[in-house]
Amino acid sequence: MIRDYELHGKQIFVFKEHNLAPQAWRQCRPLHGAPPALLTFDHHTDTHLAFLRHMHRQRGGMTPIPWEECVGLANALTSGFRDAENLEQAVQLLRNDEHIDFAIRAGILSHAYVISHDTNPQFEIRSVEYQRWFNEKIRPENLMRGVVPPRPEDRTYHMPSNNILSLGFSRDTRKNAPQNSNNSFVVMT
Repeated sequence: MIRDYELHGKQIFVFKEHNLAPQAWRQCRPLHGAPPALLTFDHHTDTHLAFLRHMHRQRGGMTPIPWEECVGLANALTSGFRDAENLEQAVQLLRNDEHIDFAIRAGILSHAYVISHDTNPQFEIRSVEYQRWFNEKIRPENLMRGVVPPRPEDRTYHMPSNNILSLGFSRDTRKNAPQNSNNSFVVMT
Protein backbone atom coordinates (compact mmCIF):
# COMPACT_ATOMS: atom_id res chain seq x y z
CA MET A 1 0.00 0.00 0.00
CA ILE A 2 1.27 3.46 -0.94
CA ARG A 3 0.21 6.49 1.09
CA ASP A 4 0.35 9.83 -0.69
CA TYR A 5 0.82 13.07 1.28
CA GLU A 6 1.57 16.66 0.47
CA LEU A 7 4.08 18.53 2.61
CA HIS A 8 4.86 22.19 1.87
CA GLY A 9 3.73 21.74 -1.73
CA LYS A 10 5.80 18.58 -2.28
CA GLN A 11 4.32 15.17 -2.96
CA ILE A 12 5.46 12.51 -0.46
CA PHE A 13 4.96 8.76 -0.96
CA VAL A 14 5.21 6.39 2.00
CA PHE A 15 5.33 2.62 1.59
CA LYS A 16 6.96 -0.31 3.33
CA GLU A 17 7.81 -2.71 0.49
CA HIS A 18 10.60 -1.53 -1.82
CA ASN A 19 9.05 -3.23 -4.84
CA LEU A 20 6.19 -0.67 -4.73
CA ALA A 21 8.62 2.19 -5.44
CA PRO A 22 8.18 2.13 -9.25
CA GLN A 23 4.48 2.93 -8.81
CA ALA A 24 5.33 6.02 -6.75
CA TRP A 25 8.16 7.04 -9.10
CA ARG A 26 5.83 6.80 -12.11
CA GLN A 27 3.54 9.36 -10.44
CA CYS A 28 6.50 11.78 -10.22
CA ARG A 29 7.23 11.69 -13.95
CA PRO A 30 4.51 14.19 -15.03
CA LEU A 31 6.04 16.71 -12.62
CA HIS A 32 9.38 16.51 -14.44
CA GLY A 33 8.31 15.87 -18.04
CA ALA A 34 11.00 13.20 -18.31
CA PRO A 35 12.05 10.23 -16.20
CA PRO A 36 13.65 11.55 -12.99
CA ALA A 37 16.97 10.38 -11.57
CA LEU A 38 17.09 8.55 -8.25
CA LEU A 39 19.44 9.32 -5.38
CA THR A 40 19.21 6.68 -2.68
CA PHE A 41 21.05 6.13 0.59
CA ASP A 42 20.49 2.65 1.98
CA HIS A 43 22.33 -0.12 3.77
CA HIS A 44 21.79 -2.43 0.77
CA THR A 45 22.21 -1.47 -2.89
CA ASP A 46 18.84 -2.86 -4.08
CA THR A 47 20.27 -3.12 -7.61
CA HIS A 48 19.68 -6.75 -8.57
CA LEU A 49 18.49 -7.48 -12.11
CA ALA A 50 14.73 -7.04 -12.51
CA PHE A 51 12.72 -10.26 -12.12
CA LEU A 52 15.85 -12.31 -11.34
CA ARG A 53 14.21 -14.33 -8.57
CA HIS A 54 11.03 -14.75 -10.62
CA MET A 55 13.11 -16.21 -13.49
CA HIS A 56 14.80 -18.71 -11.19
CA ARG A 57 11.47 -19.71 -9.58
CA GLN A 58 10.02 -20.34 -13.06
CA ARG A 59 12.82 -22.86 -13.66
CA GLY A 60 12.44 -24.61 -10.34
CA GLY A 61 14.99 -22.50 -8.50
CA MET A 62 17.93 -24.84 -9.03
CA THR A 63 18.77 -24.41 -12.71
CA PRO A 64 21.48 -21.82 -13.42
CA ILE A 65 20.56 -19.31 -16.11
CA PRO A 66 23.34 -17.72 -18.21
CA TRP A 67 23.64 -13.98 -17.45
CA GLU A 68 22.99 -12.91 -21.06
CA GLU A 69 19.76 -14.91 -21.02
CA CYS A 70 18.75 -13.31 -17.69
CA VAL A 71 19.26 -9.82 -19.16
CA GLY A 72 17.20 -10.74 -22.22
CA LEU A 73 14.41 -12.14 -20.05
CA ALA A 74 14.48 -9.02 -17.83
CA ASN A 75 14.11 -6.83 -20.93
CA ALA A 76 11.27 -8.98 -22.28
CA LEU A 77 9.40 -9.04 -18.96
CA THR A 78 9.89 -5.29 -18.49
CA SER A 79 8.52 -4.48 -21.95
CA GLY A 80 5.23 -6.11 -20.97
CA PHE A 81 4.86 -3.84 -17.95
CA ARG A 82 5.62 -0.38 -19.34
CA ASP A 83 2.06 0.97 -19.13
CA ALA A 84 0.47 2.07 -15.86
CA GLU A 85 -2.25 -0.62 -15.93
CA ASN A 86 0.28 -3.45 -15.94
CA LEU A 87 2.65 -1.85 -13.45
CA GLU A 88 0.77 -3.28 -10.47
CA GLN A 89 1.23 -6.78 -11.91
CA ALA A 90 4.95 -6.15 -12.40
CA VAL A 91 5.61 -5.09 -8.83
CA GLN A 92 4.02 -8.32 -7.60
CA LEU A 93 6.78 -10.25 -9.43
CA LEU A 94 9.60 -8.02 -8.18
CA ARG A 95 11.54 -8.68 -5.00
CA ASN A 96 12.61 -5.85 -2.69
CA ASP A 97 16.05 -5.54 -4.29
CA GLU A 98 15.03 -5.52 -8.00
CA HIS A 99 12.96 -2.33 -8.23
CA ILE A 100 15.68 0.13 -9.29
CA ASP A 101 16.81 -1.94 -12.29
CA PHE A 102 13.16 -2.49 -13.29
CA ALA A 103 12.36 1.24 -13.08
CA ILE A 104 15.32 2.15 -15.30
CA ARG A 105 14.51 -0.59 -17.86
CA ALA A 106 10.84 0.52 -17.92
CA GLY A 107 11.76 4.18 -18.45
CA ILE A 108 10.29 5.22 -15.10
CA LEU A 109 13.73 6.45 -13.93
CA SER A 110 16.52 7.77 -16.15
CA HIS A 111 19.36 6.61 -13.89
CA ALA A 112 20.23 6.03 -10.24
CA TYR A 113 22.94 7.05 -7.79
CA VAL A 114 23.13 4.42 -5.06
CA ILE A 115 25.14 5.24 -1.96
CA SER A 116 25.31 2.09 0.13
CA HIS A 117 27.27 0.53 2.93
CA ASP A 118 26.66 -2.95 1.51
CA THR A 119 28.06 -2.51 -2.01
CA ASN A 120 29.17 -5.79 -3.55
CA PRO A 121 32.86 -5.32 -4.50
CA GLN A 122 32.17 -7.20 -7.75
CA PHE A 123 29.80 -4.41 -8.86
CA GLU A 124 31.34 -1.41 -7.13
CA ILE A 125 32.24 1.33 -9.56
CA ARG A 126 35.83 2.52 -9.46
CA SER A 127 36.66 6.17 -9.91
CA VAL A 128 38.52 7.52 -12.93
CA GLU A 129 41.38 8.45 -10.59
CA TYR A 130 41.54 4.92 -9.15
CA GLN A 131 41.61 3.37 -12.63
CA ARG A 132 44.48 5.65 -13.72
CA TRP A 133 46.36 4.93 -10.48
CA PHE A 134 45.88 1.16 -10.86
CA ASN A 135 47.05 1.23 -14.51
CA GLU A 136 50.16 3.16 -13.44
CA LYS A 137 50.77 0.78 -10.52
CA ILE A 138 50.73 -2.32 -12.76
CA ARG A 139 53.02 -0.93 -15.45
CA PRO A 140 55.84 -3.49 -15.87
CA GLU A 141 58.58 -0.98 -15.06
CA ASN A 142 56.87 -0.05 -11.78
CA LEU A 143 56.23 -3.67 -10.85
CA MET A 144 59.87 -4.61 -11.52
CA ARG A 145 61.21 -1.73 -9.42
CA GLY A 146 58.59 -2.21 -6.70
CA VAL A 147 57.31 1.35 -7.19
CA VAL A 148 53.80 2.06 -5.95
CA PRO A 149 52.65 5.56 -6.84
CA PRO A 150 50.60 7.38 -4.18
CA ARG A 151 46.91 6.69 -4.56
CA PRO A 152 44.83 9.80 -5.36
CA GLU A 153 41.48 10.59 -3.78
CA ASP A 154 38.46 9.24 -5.65
CA ARG A 155 36.55 12.11 -7.24
CA THR A 156 35.23 11.39 -10.76
CA TYR A 157 32.97 8.56 -11.89
CA HIS A 158 31.49 7.59 -15.28
CA MET A 159 27.90 6.34 -15.45
CA PRO A 160 27.93 2.59 -16.22
CA SER A 161 25.91 1.10 -19.07
CA ASN A 162 23.07 -0.06 -16.78
CA ASN A 163 22.61 3.57 -15.58
CA ILE A 164 23.10 2.59 -11.92
CA LEU A 165 26.09 4.19 -10.23
CA SER A 166 26.66 2.26 -7.01
CA LEU A 167 29.19 3.69 -4.58
CA GLY A 168 30.12 2.02 -1.33
CA PHE A 169 30.95 3.90 1.80
CA SER A 170 32.50 2.98 5.09
CA ARG A 171 33.44 5.01 8.08
CA ASP A 172 36.01 4.14 10.72
CA THR A 173 34.10 4.61 13.95
CA ARG A 174 37.05 3.92 16.26
CA LYS A 175 37.77 6.65 18.77
CA ASN A 176 40.32 9.15 17.39
CA ALA A 177 40.36 7.46 13.97
CA PRO A 178 41.29 9.87 11.16
CA GLN A 179 38.27 10.89 9.11
CA ASN A 180 38.15 12.19 5.56
CA SER A 181 36.14 15.38 5.86
CA ASN A 182 36.00 15.98 2.09
CA ASN A 183 33.39 13.47 0.90
CA SER A 184 32.41 15.13 -2.36
CA PHE A 185 32.38 13.39 -5.74
CA VAL A 186 31.62 14.24 -9.37
CA VAL A 187 29.66 12.05 -11.80
CA MET A 188 30.34 12.45 -15.53
CA THR A 189 27.39 11.36 -17.70
